[in-house]
Amino acid sequence: MNKLLYYPADLNSSTSHTLYVRYMVGPTCKQKVVLELDNLKLPYFLSVGGIITFYEKLAPGSIEILRSNLKKHGLSILDDDSSRMMDSIITLINKLVHDSEQLPSLNYEQVLSVIQDITNEGIIELFTEITGYTFQQFIVLHKIERAKALVLYDNFTDEQISELLLYKSEALMQAQFLKITGLNTSYFRSLKSMREMIAATA
Repeated sequence: MNKLLYYPADLNSSTSHTLYVRYMVGPTCKQKVVLELDNLKLPYFLSVGGIITFYEKLAPGSIEILRSNLKKHGLSILDDDSSRMMDSIITLINKLVHDSEQLPSLNYEQVLSVIQDITNEGIIELFTEITGYTFQQFIVLHKIERAKALVLYDNFTDEQISELLLYKSEALMQAQFLKITGLNTSYFRSLKSMREMIAATA
């Protein structure tokens, strides 16, 4: 079982274990990782970046076997200290974008400074190697995911979404939404209406 997009905060931290794979930045690399995970019959979630979360206890030695197999493809698993660093970043982004009633007025440098004992240069480089995105691009992707949820589940207008997610204008939010999803917010509102119609007949 696997899933290609998730937010680590959705998983039970007491039972899950997260690994970060460096240089898994394209579909071919992702296919190789999926193949190795499936060959080892490991239960996992695989994110759009290089993030693997196992939601069951792994057999002894499984991670080392995976590490060795991925190395043959030019991919590497982060060590524990670097993994904890990445956990901190992902958790921070989740809290800021998905768990906040209103996004705090922080710029990217201020967000980075929240993570103590990590230099900006090092964290940005490592983050990009893992996810295939710059720090700013990754936050934008999460903001658009939040925007989709606000359209589909909370009946927010575009103006309300742009205010909540701290866009300078409604037009800027709409343009970014279209660029990331290839669709406009009206399409997702039509999906919402269709789902409500189906639910009404259940």
